[in-house]
Amino acid sequence: MKSLDILKVIYQAHQSGIWLWCKNGELKFRAPKEKDISGVLKKVRDNKAGIIEMLEENQVSEQGQLQTLMFPGNNKKSVLSFAQERLWFVEQFERGTNAYHLPLLFELEQGTD
Repeated sequence: MKSLDILKVIYQAHQSGIWLWCKNGELKFRAPKEKDISGVLKKVRDNKAGIIEMLEENQVSEQGQLQTLMFPGNNKKSVLSFAQERLWFVEQFERGTNAYHLPLLFELEQGTD
């Protein structure tokens, strides 16, 4: 299975309230009792080897450690755009500023057209 498909299963599990981590080469999980998550757990079981590989690659070895996953072999540095460099410079110069933090939440809905 492709890395993107494995990543989708991991995030689907996370959205369902299932915590995944890998310890000593074994896949560990914690799932909520009140939800019906049998479908998601089946996908996790079907993709167990790929999930273990991705969690180990990203060093997710404790519950709650899942933050951002990278594709295996994609941990090289990337070049910043000019705009990204500018924001990085302002952040370093100001030593932590809230100037670019926008406390707004927008909920998008699919149109009926």
